[in-house]
Amino acid sequence: MIARLSTTRPGEQCRDRAFTRMNAIFGRILLFFVINGRLYECIVAK
Repeated sequence: MIARLSTTRPGEQCRDRAFTRMNAIFGRILLFFVINGRLYECIVAK
């Protein structure tokens, strides 16, 4: 993701902030699924 701090207007900055928050939430969900998948594999392997 490219940050354009020098050329951002207030509306763009707000949208970028919302986009960053969405990315963070999505990343956490993905990480959660990856960790759960590994736990599940460990349980099934036993």
